[in-house]
Amino acid sequence: MTFRKEIFIQRALDVDFDALNVPNLTGVMLWHDELMPEVVERFRSLGLNVGVVLNATSDVDACPAIGVAMDSLDAALALEPDTVWIDHIRFPGTWESNGIDYIETHFECPKCRMHDKIDIIRSLAESIRTHVAGRAELGYFAVPFDIEHSRGIALSGQQHTVLAPFFDVISPMLYNHMLGRPNAYIESYVRQLSAQVAKPVMPILQSKSMPDDLEDTITFADLLESAILAAREPSSGVAWFCWEHVVAQGKQKALARCTTIAGR
Repeated sequence: MTFRKEIFIQRALDVDFDALNVPNLTGVMLWHDELMPEVVERFRSLGLNVGVVLNATSDVDACPAIGVAMDSLDAALALEPDTVWIDHIRFPGTWESNGIDYIETHFECPKCRMHDKIDIIRSLAESIRTHVAGRAELGYFAVPFDIEHSRGIALSGQQHTVLAPFFDVISPMLYNHMLGRPNAYIESYVRQLSAQVAKPVMPILQSKSMPDDLEDTITFADLLESAILAAREPSSGVAWFCWEHVVAQGKQKALARCTTIAGR
């Protein structure tokens, strides 16, 4: 199996393809809004695995019990991607700070009252899997919950051991600088999640300080070390969020160095 090296691209229509000259890059994760077949084909002509990213539901602030965003899923599948990536397959809430202490922003409503949140999210995953029906590889972006985060798992409904059977690959969002964790956390979490789910795990890393309004303090050395750690076995690849950050911070050469030395 090819060791994957992919980049998340938020605005595919704005990409300067001449600048997207990253050695050993194997794929792109393209946000689905306004994405057109000719743009997908342009990426594919570069020999890249093309993934399309969409949210599990039509409104990430609404109760997930409303069901899968089938229109968006059908539109994504119509582009004939190699991979469909599902984001926000969980109950609304924030996790990006406070040590992944999940803060729920959706409270009990008539649709989810008396139902287990983990079961609701499992049903979403099952519906997506059934609808995709083998037409593309299926992955999701995972909140990096571990055994210490039982409260967060219960509030979000995102339990990786429950969701994993419905997906082909999992990409934990290991934004360790944002979470206040050392670079070593990346390798540790990949090992832990891989042991739990028995599915390919490809961590996605931050390329600049986040949220976006923060001054960037992530150095070349940080990028390089995190990429090397993320690529260690049993990792199936490394992804970065996102191309727009890389370009804005002038980190194209740094990313190229990471994709050159990371992996097997």
